[in-house]
Amino acid sequence: DYPSDWKEHFDFIFESHTIQSLPLALRDKTITAIADLLKPGGIVLTVARGKNEGEQFDGPPWPLTINELKLFTMKSCKELGFSILASDDAKSSLLFKAHFQKEC
Repeated sequence: DYPSDWKEHFDFIFESHTIQSLPLALRDKTITAIADLLKPGGIVLTVARGKNEGEQFDGPPWPLTINELKLFTMKSCKELGFSILASDDAKSSLLFKAHFQKEC
């Protein structure tokens, strides 16, 4: 939960490794909250450990799938860019970087 006057208050949000640190049941609620904080036209830049569908991890953190991160597109945001990078992190072999913009 956040103060009500923060709704559609921010032009830019940088989300790095936060969503994946929360319990799995909170991912949709968290992505919804981040999208709600953006002004129309605002941008969210996300960086997260990634995993392939079906991979299991003990966490936290729990790496995200592409589809989980793309939940932003179901929250009034359009995808501006999505990169999948190799990672040498012991927790995940993938790193996702994505940009989404709140639709006007």
